[in-house]
Amino acid sequence: IDLRKSKARKFAFSIGMSMILFVILEIVCGFIFGTLLTTYLGGKLSTTTILVLENSLILIIALGLSSAFIKFYSTDPKEESKKITGVQKFETIFIGISFIVLIQIFLNWLLPKIGVNGGIIEKIGFEPEKTFGGILIFICGMALVPAIFEELLFRKWILNSSKKYGAVFAVIFSSVLFALYHANISQGIFALIIGILFGIIAVKTGTIKYTALLHFLNNGYACMGMILGEDSIGFKFLTNTMIAIAAVGGILILKNLPKLKNIKKEDLKVNKDCKYLLRNYTFVLSMI
Repeated sequence: IDLRKSKARKFAFSIGMSMILFVILEIVCGFIFGTLLTTYLGGKLSTTTILVLENSLILIIALGLSSAFIKFYSTDPKEESKKITGVQKFETIFIGISFIVLIQIFLNWLLPKIGVNGGIIEKIGFEPEKTFGGILIFICGMALVPAIFEELLFRKWILNSSKKYGAVFAVIFSSVLFALYHANISQGIFALIIGILFGIIAVKTGTIKYTALLHFLNNGYACMGMILGEDSIGFKFLTNTMIAIAAVGGILILKNLPKLKNIKKEDLKVNKDCKYLLRNYTFVLSMI
């Protein structure tokens, strides 16, 4: 029991300190890059482009070093990606898009009813510069960088490190942290639900390649809404395309429903040692 407690506390320490490290790095890097970029690029680039570059650099450093911290403390063996066929890859992406669309529709109905603003522009806080370079930087900074580095931290390291306490616990645990990380009610609710979806996909495939792609597509869709305008013909065409893909994904979901019978009770069990993790003072402090 003492050995199990010790392992749980060490794991809790690595997760808790990685979250604290992220917050510290976010503040420090925000000050440094905010000052440097404004000083050297102010007047050369628009305020929006500078903000996107600043946000990108902060995420790369803060999320990257937080991931490295967990990796340093991790004693778990490296998990190999599961072999899946080309058809299964296709189904994973289409089913993922289908669930993302359903989640968006559900939250677009729910959030206004509970008084939460879920608009794209209001979430991000600014509009992109409408030049080729500005658009490219905006998409990379707001869609690509978060997709890569958020998946590295929350799905590759936190989720995979948590699987020793059960796949269900790992998915929920990483999703809750993913939601808290966004520090915004509307984004947090969405992040919690989509985090569960991404967690299940990561567990099933043994890789974050598909979750990173879905993450990028989701963020990229929001970016295109800001670039083109939510009422523009181009964005409506993009929306209809996503709905069509989601419809195909819906058919694939129905096709794969019988496979749910193959889920074993052992796969749903939660290791009771996780209670030692949730009681750890470093982890509790990081959540506060």
